[in-house]
Amino acid sequence: MQESIELMREANSLLAEGHHTQAALLYQQSLSLQPDNAVAVHNLSALRMGADSNDQRISGLYLCQAAATLLGSDQYRADYALALTHLGKGKLALRYLQAHADRFQNKDALQRLQGQITASLGLTRAALNSVLKRKPAPLTFEALNKLHQNGQHELVISSVHKALDLEVRDWRIWHLVSSAHRQSSQAHQALGAARAAQCFSPDAASLHVFSLELMSFGGLHYMANACARQSLKRIGEDPELLATAAFACAQDEKPEDAVTLFEQSSKAAREHVRFRFAYANALSEAGRQSDAAAEALKLARAHPEDEAVLLGALRILNKPGSGALMKEVFDVLDSNGVKITHPAGHFFRALMHQDLGQSDEALKIVEAHFDPKSPPTDEQANFAMVAGKLYDKVQAYDKAYAMYELGNQIHGNLSVSLGRISPSAFPARVRLLYSDLTSKAEDSLSAHTVKSAPDAPQIAFMYSFPRSGTTLLDTIFRTHSDIEVLEEQPTIRDTLLDAHFGDAPHEHGVSWSELLDTFYKTEPERLQELYLNNLARLNKAPLDPGKVYIDKMPLNTPFARLIKYMFPDSRVIFSVRDPADVITSCFFQNFLMNDGMYHFTSVERAVAIYDQVMNFWVKAEEILDLDVSYVRYEELITDLQGVVQPIVESLGLPWEDSLVDFWKTAREREVIRTASADQVIQKLYTTSKGRWTRYSALNNGALAPLEPWRKHFGYA
Repeated sequence: MQESIELMREANSLLAEGHHTQAALLYQQSLSLQPDNAVAVHNLSALRMGADSNDQRISGLYLCQAAATLLGSDQYRADYALALTHLGKGKLALRYLQAHADRFQNKDALQRLQGQITASLGLTRAALNSVLKRKPAPLTFEALNKLHQNGQHELVISSVHKALDLEVRDWRIWHLVSSAHRQSSQAHQALGAARAAQCFSPDAASLHVFSLELMSFGGLHYMANACARQSLKRIGEDPELLATAAFACAQDEKPEDAVTLFEQSSKAAREHVRFRFAYANALSEAGRQSDAAAEALKLARAHPEDEAVLLGALRILNKPGSGALMKEVFDVLDSNGVKITHPAGHFFRALMHQDLGQSDEALKIVEAHFDPKSPPTDEQANFAMVAGKLYDKVQAYDKAYAMYELGNQIHGNLSVSLGRISPSAFPARVRLLYSDLTSKAEDSLSAHTVKSAPDAPQIAFMYSFPRSGTTLLDTIFRTHSDIEVLEEQPTIRDTLLDAHFGDAPHEHGVSWSELLDTFYKTEPERLQELYLNNLARLNKAPLDPGKVYIDKMPLNTPFARLIKYMFPDSRVIFSVRDPADVITSCFFQNFLMNDGMYHFTSVERAVAIYDQVMNFWVKAEEILDLDVSYVRYEELITDLQGVVQPIVESLGLPWEDSLVDFWKTAREREVIRTASADQVIQKLYTTSKGRWTRYSALNNGALAPLEPWRKHFGYA
């Protein structure tokens, strides 16, 4: 296909310019459109072989063999032999070259290559003859499939690795290798083998689906979304592929695209259960929770005896305040005698009872069906976190802590092992921003001015640290008729990316150092324009100059200098809470994992991140001329009007009595995006104050490093 060739040529240009990540993305898109494009396969393999990661080099090896098998040129076969040698498989390389000697056009080049590899291995003539006499290990789909079905995934991989001197043309074998790597949580190798499988069965929709799922499995959501569009061009309207594409859109933070994809598809495709679930998920991600719930309930009623469908509906409905809707699904399930075989069913039933205020019933389910020794999975971790909350409610604090500890341990370990997060990424970013702050200390920005657009609204920024009361403040402020709150959206990150890439696609893997460099080379007025565009996009509505917009993101604290650079006159609302309660609350929350939230899966890591962020904040206050309104959480919950009214008035707005009844507004919101969602729909309560003192595990010195901060903020 011509478009595939054009994508490959563009990738070649990017590769020549050193843009490896973007080149890889375009090669992948080219292969989604034309999976048997041997040149694109070969070029992507070369890129992977040059990576520092051994996982990526193995992926490159698979692609290199597929390219050599597809094209059969001297160069591609020689490159494959060198790739084998580079990965310590020189003897296999020699046997491969010997097996294909008759197919080489340039016999002299072949002999030189054989001599080069032989010399690198230090083989004598006798040893070389012994190597070449060995017969290739037998390799059949049937034998490998039997190993795979028995769960012997490592044996599948090792069996194929011993036979890499053979040409593997059977796509089923490559698919087994890919599946085995996936079962072993090896995302890069799995994707390389999946692409090799597609080389030999380019029109199999199931293989396109599998490759896209592997991209998402490896956290490559942008790539999955981009490649899904190309796969649809190749395959057409396959329901499974459409569903996978819709999920990819949502995971790439473009749920509206998934909604459009569903609504523009044929009626027959829209009847497919998985595609409808993808649609419901996209509706939920787009903030249309009532529409998502309606779609989930339709699916449950249409498939009243299908446990998998019913559990899928419960996943969509699993939001704070949805206990009654979840009960409708369980009523369908129970009235049809569906037996729950998956642990998720018990987990959702416990959640339902918890949401309906039936904690005793929820706890009975936990104690009857939760096995702490079960294999570590995301749902096992979620179940443990719910168990912790329920034990906390009945004041069984030691049991509660043990469950929180288990859930966090599973979440953290899975996130690292599956490559979902980088443990060092967030601390490294804060260090970089701290260095940026202090290196520019002489330029405090006190005299810095930016000419704002005449129709630009007033912007205030709310940051601090997670679980410090920012969601409560957010919910109170948004009750005001002239205040809009943007809840935990990546406005600053996206502005940095827009400044760096302009109209080009955002390249994954760009360093924060590069982003900062571009940021300061961009005119502040232009940065402000980019920010306001992102604010409107993420708020899903045009900006109203008559309103005040509050950008609430707790971990925007390290961006304080960048925010001051863009908006020199902006107000900052900073929420303070007892650091010991903050860390306790962070550790007890079932956060969605990302590079920042990972650090809350351990008390020790959470304390270290708190210390790092607050050190930044103290230095920022010292250097920058910030207009800060402090809100002490403990005072907020006892004197809401006394704390909030001065801030509202400082924003140039009148006080409104409705702010006191903020919890009523919260219950009307379709989506609350933070871990505090189930708390801010309630009236104010004080039971979270001093929560850490109830746990013996937190009173043995684990929180001792926080004492300087407790003194700093007046809590000790």
